[in-house]
Amino acid sequence: MAATNYVVTVQRPTLVTALATGYFTSPTEFNLIVAKNTHFEIYIIGSEGLKLVKDVCLYGRINILKCFRLSNMNEDVMFILTEKNHGMILDCRKADNDQYEILTKYHGLLKDTGRRSIRSPICTIDTKHGLILLRLLEGIIKVIYLKDLCSIETSSKTLEAYNIKIDEQNIIDIQFLTDHQKPTFIILHTRKPEWYYLSDTEPEEYFLHTYEIDLKERVLSRLSWKEKITISEASFLIPIGKYEFSCIVIGRNSIGIWKENGQRLNVESPLLEVMLDS
Repeated sequence: MAATNYVVTVQRPTLVTALATGYFTSPTEFNLIVAKNTHFEIYIIGSEGLKLVKDVCLYGRINILKCFRLSNMNEDVMFILTEKNHGMILDCRKADNDQYEILTKYHGLLKDTGRRSIRSPICTIDTKHGLILLRLLEGIIKVIYLKDLCSIETSSKTLEAYNIKIDEQNIIDIQFLTDHQKPTFIILHTRKPEWYYLSDTEPEEYFLHTYEIDLKERVLSRLSWKEKITISEASFLIPIGKYEFSCIVIGRNSIGIWKENGQRLNVESPLLEVMLDS
């Protein structure tokens, strides 16, 4: 039998799966960080455009990538969650040869058993109280408490988390509200799956609910503020204001502003539909 050659050419992933901005490489360098499946690229944003300074490969597809900074830090760190629910918090240091080094400050497996959500994983971070909130499974909120995270320490620690049950299903988005005395977050959810509204026989209904986390008892307390929303394909929450309950809800072709004990404001524009589709 004649000898044969088998040649394979592998291209690096180019599909963008997540991105973030922040001061990751230094307190004075503003970065754009782009995750492309199994690796992420770190750019410095300057007057001349984007400059690639680091390309890092991981064992796993990146689903979530967020930069954040606690009150005891002078620059941002980065939280990453992979498709197999491996979580990590990374830091960046500049070596003597002007090369950037990526350090792992925390890492751990955040996988649980239960009914997986049909929606993408959701992550929100409370920098005041040092909390990371994840929704990976239906009916469960995973809480990561970062009480020992600081910029000086270089050793890697295990990422510890605990689960709290939540009544709402089909959660679309979760965001922490700013500067509350206790960790307080708002959820956007629907009581029916997306396919239910495709027939156009009933108007779409979404709901806002607010919760407070008791870190000592590890329980959730539902707060009084709640709203019913009829925006088409409500998808995103943006908290606004401090020390109050208010947020922006973004739908397919409209934006709604909701505030506790206040009149809501809806803004419709066909440009929103074009932006979301693109």
